[in-house]
Amino acid sequence: MAYAYPAPQGPADPTSVMGRRIGAFFIDAGVATFAFILIFVPLATRRTVDETLHLPGCHRKLDNDTQVECDNRQVVNIGDTVYEADGGPTFGLDVAFSFVYFGLLPGLTGATLGKLLTGIRVVDQSGTRAGIGRSMLRWLVFAVDGPFTLFLCGLLTSLLSKGHRRLGDMAAGTYVVATASVGRPVVFASVAPLYAGAPHPMGAAPPPPPQSQPQWDPARNTYVQWDPASGRYFEWDAASQTWR
Repeated sequence: MAYAYPAPQGPADPTSVMGRRIGAFFIDAGVATFAFILIFVPLATRRTVDETLHLPGCHRKLDNDTQVECDNRQVVNIGDTVYEADGGPTFGLDVAFSFVYFGLLPGLTGATLGKLLTGIRVVDQSGTRAGIGRSMLRWLVFAVDGPFTLFLCGLLTSLLSKGHRRLGDMAAGTYVVATASVGRPVVFASVAPLYAGAPHPMGAAPPPPPQSQPQWDPARNTYVQWDPASGRYFEWDAASQTWR
């Protein structure tokens, strides 16, 4: 009589965290916006519209009497009041904050505040913290994944690529995984598909079950099982009566 072991659950993809990544993105965007405001306000000077128009490189926006824009200066218009600051120092401090928050912090801890709150981390192939070098390269390529392509490049590559990697991840050799997967190698199943419920040959005694139930694989003519602790597949060797 033919019979089969119940099919075990296949290994979960540790990088399948796109919902969390999108949530982390919006949290981090809020953090960055708040930080940029804190940088801008102490450096800004409050002026009227007419006073601002006397500054070199400042002019009215087209078809708008109250909105002012300036070359090489950061400007915030609130009603008839204009807050303006030298673009050099503010831009430099904004870049410095981005360097620390999006580059250095994930390299040291594996996460920004957004990733920490949503339970995801940036790791290398071995599942360990990516390190400062990889994290910095990942941050630099974000210019292409993000603002240069209106964030479409990063979104599409993360959704469609194996391992859900944007260009920054591909360049730096990093992955974004669930916190529970940190410390485990980032692996993807490479064995032939397992056929749940497939019977083993008549008269072939099943091997002693290990910690999780094995499953008959017709392509290998033996039992296979996934070991989450090592992140690998094992198959039953009938000759030696061992898993290998």
